[in-house]
Amino acid sequence: MKDEEGVKDFFSSYAEDFDSIYGDGKPRNLFNRITDKLFRQSMYERYKRTIDFLTDSDVKTVIDVGCGSGRYSLDLAKNGMAVTGVDLAQEMLNIARTNTQKAGFESNTYIVGSYFDVEIHKKHDAAILMGLFDYISNPEELFFKLKRDTSKYILASFPKPGGFLGWQRKIRYNMRKCQLFYYSKESLENLLNASDISNYEIQDNHREYFLIAKLDQKNI
Repeated sequence: MKDEEGVKDFFSSYAEDFDSIYGDGKPRNLFNRITDKLFRQSMYERYKRTIDFLTDSDVKTVIDVGCGSGRYSLDLAKNGMAVTGVDLAQEMLNIARTNTQKAGFESNTYIVGSYFDVEIHKKHDAAILMGLFDYISNPEELFFKLKRDTSKYILASFPKPGGFLGWQRKIRYNMRKCQLFYYSKESLENLLNASDISNYEIQDNHREYFLIAKLDQKNI
């Protein structure tokens, strides 16, 4: 989609730096390490919550939408799950494929492109969308596609508005022509209702909300 081009360009240029946030790959300098510790608690916490939830569930197959460099996908594969990763940025997927191959996992598949345009041929047990709704202008449409492709769970993060960090992030992304969207708890609940999702939990996670939605026959 046209409005995803800015997102694609932003993350294509940011691939190695973004991957290094998770403690592997390109070394982080002192300034970046301090920044990570001070401002990226929600990123590390969402990662832990996602991996913990899925490894304690009956999930065997996962769609990782906006999979980036494949950090979630690789850890899920290590826990016996087969992952289909989708991302706009080829540079991100190059890192994901390299890391997965080095670890010796052949069960993961990576697809470059917009998830809206990707055809998922078989329903997966769960979908994860971490740091993705930040950039989506039509989230209701995304949820309806997720319900076609997923049978059990949708896990996702939604950034909160407000505060100095939210303000400066908005300016920084706009300067690089990358769209950015924030959610209040009320707007997130309205989105879920409009998307016909009724069985869910919204957890507070520092600068964002962490969603666990359980799909039932009505949703599918």
